[in-house]
Amino acid sequence: MRRRIVTLPTLARALGLALAATASLGAQGPARTIEPFDDARAFSAVPSDGVSLALGADSGIAGRALRMEFDFHGHAGYAVARRAFTLPALPPNWAMTLWVRGHALPNTLELKLVDSSGQNVWWMRRPDLQVVGAWTRLRFRASELSYAWGPLGGGAPRGIASLEIAFTAGRGGAGWIALDDLTLTPLAAPVADTVRPRVTASSSVRKQPADAAVPSDFFIAPRVARLWGDRAGWRSGADGVQWLALAFGGTRPLSGLVLDWSDTDWATRYDIEGSDDGQRWTLLRTVSGGASGRRFVHLPATEVAQLRLVMRESSRGRGYVLHALHILSDSAAPTRTAFLEHVAVASAPGMWPRPLTGQQSYWTVLGIPRDERDALLSEDGNVESRPGSFSLEPMITSGGRLLTWKDASTTHSLDGGWRPIPTVRRATGDVVLATTAFATGEVGASVIWVRYRVVNRSARTRDVTLVAAVRPVQVNPPWQFLGTPGGAATIGRLQFDARSVVVNDTDRVDAITSFASADGERFDAGGLAAVIPRT
Repeated sequence: MRRRIVTLPTLARALGLALAATASLGAQGPARTIEPFDDARAFSAVPSDGVSLALGADSGIAGRALRMEFDFHGHAGYAVARRAFTLPALPPNWAMTLWVRGHALPNTLELKLVDSSGQNVWWMRRPDLQVVGAWTRLRFRASELSYAWGPLGGGAPRGIASLEIAFTAGRGGAGWIALDDLTLTPLAAPVADTVRPRVTASSSVRKQPADAAVPSDFFIAPRVARLWGDRAGWRSGADGVQWLALAFGGTRPLSGLVLDWSDTDWATRYDIEGSDDGQRWTLLRTVSGGASGRRFVHLPATEVAQLRLVMRESSRGRGYVLHALHILSDSAAPTRTAFLEHVAVASAPGMWPRPLTGQQSYWTVLGIPRDERDALLSEDGNVESRPGSFSLEPMITSGGRLLTWKDASTTHSLDGGWRPIPTVRRATGDVVLATTAFATGEVGASVIWVRYRVVNRSARTRDVTLVAAVRPVQVNPPWQFLGTPGGAATIGRLQFDARSVVVNDTDRVDAITSFASADGERFDAGGLAAVIPRT
């Protein structure tokens, strides 16, 4: 009898997800600076209760910049810099750009326009903004400016009297962010969604031209369940560096691409570039270690007149075959959570947690008294390690089949029927996966323990693999706010050794396995994962 338990750190690489930061390209028309951030004294600090905020001057891209130093002290909340401000007349289509740099955990940046009553607010947001030490330009489009709240109930901004720069807790923490040069640029009207792009390529075979890669339903709006079936698509006429380009005939906003690569000849390394004139190209995303099949690439808040896919290495040195290329509209995946929802809906059922496919998911809280670190256990056995953070999702393979929550009959219980130690049991035929989770330790340094127990209830031998996947998804569903928005979670860094995974330099996941057998061919096998604060 073979018994095997294998703990895998993540499924993200296998699914070929490419998550990218906001793209910024040149725009049409002269830019006008509407807030230079040269005078830090013009701003006042308005933090929420329990949040510290200090404002000061910093060196900018040219001249001075505003520096916000904050500390959320382990709480949710916000840090706001406010000043008097008059909004100039907005053209029909426009872009605003803002330069930022800093050192902070991912939090939400909000630009708020407040009218003279102080009650009506319009805003533009960048959830989970990851700032770095070098200056980075953010680009906001007209469609991203929306009415936030107030008695007016909606409409275009009017009577604006103040500007607020808010840094709202996502992962919180302490740090700083500097801001410089908020500019307004008029843009030409965007291309209609129904206008098909002109497609060209560096080379093609006669029966599979460049245009065959872009189907008639190339434009994907929000919540499209399925994309396409099998199709021939485009085949390059040579190997090496090849490109496929789309000219939209004007500016087109988008939020990502869906690439359907051949199972034999795909690009293992490629770049995605954007241009306003077809002459000067800006790198939007680089993908390395690419795989075959359907690949999703996130390009939030991107606006280009031309798009180019530059393939640099092929799977077997025989060129490239791209069956289809689809564009995600700007409203389809404006956030990482919306992007993952598209990935989940287009994937096989059960490959992603149910909340990403719009299904309700119940959960319970794990933690020790008075500790701010509360973990969550979902009804399917997923464990969110801390508020807004990654989760562990259990799966098993048996008989060459991957068994997920979709394949199981699930029951729930408490230890001894009453102790607050919950267990989720998922039974698929004679194979049962039980997940038990609890917390131990001291306030401020608690440890989340997750025990996985796999039981074979049949009399025959089974070869079973236990997978505990570290996933960039919260247990908290996308539509729920628990001090931070639910849905996607940030995994910026993974480190591996023989038995541990360190996630984001903040948590260490230790794996321990054990086995026991009874009644001859039946077996009882288990694994234990400990999520420990990184020190």
